[in-house]
Amino acid sequence: MLRPYPLRHIRYFFSIYLLFLITFFLFRMILLLTNPHEIASIPAGSRLFYFSFLIGLQFDTVITCYLLILPAFLITIMKVISPGKKYMYPVVYYYFAVISIPLLIICSSDIPYYHHYSSRISIAILNWMDSPGFVFRMIVQEPRFFIYFFVFLLFYAAFIVGLRFIHRKFMKEEHQGTLNRKRYRLLLLSGTILLFGLLFIGARGRLSPKSTIKPGAAYFSEFNFLNQLGLNPVYTFMVSMFNSMDPGSRSLHLMDEKTAIANVQNYFGIPSSGMSSPIARMIRPDANPIRANVVIVIMESMSGEWMKHFQNHDKLTPNLDSLAHHCLFFENTYSSGIHTFNGVYSVLFGYPSLLHQHPLNLTVIPTYSGIGSTLKNHGYKTIYFTTHDEMFDNIGGFLTANGFGRIVSQKDYPSEKVLSTLGVPDDFMFNYSIPVLKNLHQNKEPFLAVFMTASLHEPYILPKDSYFKPKSKDIVSQLAEYSDWSIGNFLEIASRQPWYDSTIFVFIGDHGANVQTGIYDMQLRLQHTPLFIFSPKLVNPQICEQIGGQIDVFPTIMGILRLQYLNNTLGIDLLKEKRPCIYFTADDKIGCLGKDYFFIHRMIDGAEFLHHYKDFDRKNHFTEHQPIADSLRNYAFSMLQTAQWMITNKKTFIGLR
Repeated sequence: MLRPYPLRHIRYFFSIYLLFLITFFLFRMILLLTNPHEIASIPAGSRLFYFSFLIGLQFDTVITCYLLILPAFLITIMKVISPGKKYMYPVVYYYFAVISIPLLIICSSDIPYYHHYSSRISIAILNWMDSPGFVFRMIVQEPRFFIYFFVFLLFYAAFIVGLRFIHRKFMKEEHQGTLNRKRYRLLLLSGTILLFGLLFIGARGRLSPKSTIKPGAAYFSEFNFLNQLGLNPVYTFMVSMFNSMDPGSRSLHLMDEKTAIANVQNYFGIPSSGMSSPIARMIRPDANPIRANVVIVIMESMSGEWMKHFQNHDKLTPNLDSLAHHCLFFENTYSSGIHTFNGVYSVLFGYPSLLHQHPLNLTVIPTYSGIGSTLKNHGYKTIYFTTHDEMFDNIGGFLTANGFGRIVSQKDYPSEKVLSTLGVPDDFMFNYSIPVLKNLHQNKEPFLAVFMTASLHEPYILPKDSYFKPKSKDIVSQLAEYSDWSIGNFLEIASRQPWYDSTIFVFIGDHGANVQTGIYDMQLRLQHTPLFIFSPKLVNPQICEQIGGQIDVFPTIMGILRLQYLNNTLGIDLLKEKRPCIYFTADDKIGCLGKDYFFIHRMIDGAEFLHHYKDFDRKNHFTEHQPIADSLRNYAFSMLQTAQWMITNKKTFIGLR
């Protein structure tokens, strides 16, 4: 009996494999060509780019082989039970046509994601999926995002054309050539073993029996961009997603909890107090309190690297550069994370960012002994201003449950002033606040006013009806100028108010920005957020070099106010205490910055690095200086694990006894 040729489907799947590889290769080329500043930082003529693409081929193969397993199984079953039939090929065709949509969306989204975070896309992008309407409007209002939408459409159309060509070609060839039953079965068996053997090896990514390929395989050089270039965005997204499905993934398990708490008590010099919280310490000032107002401005994406003070010569932040010499200026403070919700949380509540956790967006809102509730207990009126919808990131609900008496947001502003999903421009929010703060002052009660700016965030829209005139040509630099101008304009207007002389102004970024080329697996420019504390009558100007973080803002302000309170945070008063180092996170990485060395721990594969960051040294000194790395790791892990214990055990709020 004659049978159709049994191995032609192997060529079919090989053609599909090549189609996916070409697609991933082109996306990798786009990422490369849209980062000319990264290319410029790598020695000319370097062969390292070739290694990135070779490593990329491995990761692309892993994803493609996983995609091929199910279709290969279906076609093989068809060939076994129905030789000569081809009813399964249309099923496989539509499978690839549908599965390619999310893959190409991930690849298209990965390009702007890398531009913003200097890392490949991960499940962290889903942190805002509880507000899909807000996110959608933010995307469609940013013209640059349309470019990548059209990239997706172009690639999908090209992919379907290629897929259809392969499908039609092999549908015609399927019946060409026949064999007898015995030879057919022998070839089909051997072909099946070959096909699934190759798919198994390809999906593992390597031949070693001990382990499949890991993200660390992409890290072959001292140039972070080249390491990231080798990764496949679908791979990084899927790995982060599967890791998040681990029942314990949302809770940190870095080290033994008791050891971590004991370490933190030792670092802070906390004696056994008998309180229910192991980190609570009563702060009793030795001088009379200052009943001053407090204005905290959390500035969107305000990295130190925008400033001339930190060797940026584009003159984008003249107001902040001037302010640095007329205030208490902490040069070396760092954000807890790389998202706005991390910044708001850490500045106001003194707790660090716990990797991929979203501390504000919870069904049951926890309470904290933060600056809102603490100052409220001291008779302060508390208010929070944001430019947009207060429900985004659950800001409104979280702050209302934690000591803030009023939230001013998009609902309060004239609709004609709302320019985008991010609401009104910064300067309009500041101007709107002036009469509100005047009314609070007239009630003879001190106030805490917190502002969250937004203009230096996509969608980038420069307001047309302000007095601001940019000097830069590109929109991002223009908005950096505008953000700085808004701060200067706010201070100038505030200086004419009756409450100005009795007010302490605090300025800090929610996180940094992708300003310059990064050199490490974690980018310090995304975390460097200098702290400004300004009050001509109450605070003496001084440039402070000690290391600190957003988590230290609350205790430092309380120290300046000289108010008694219970410090139940992981922050310190930077004017009275010293940190040996500061720690922070970036979704799936932990960093700890000491005086000379920068330690990085990558959660996804456990890889660790130690860099001498002061001289921008790319070399990993982990092996030769392991005691230093161990010390930095122990500090960061102890602090983060203790924070996790405090949250899990509901010890973040503790009343005075």
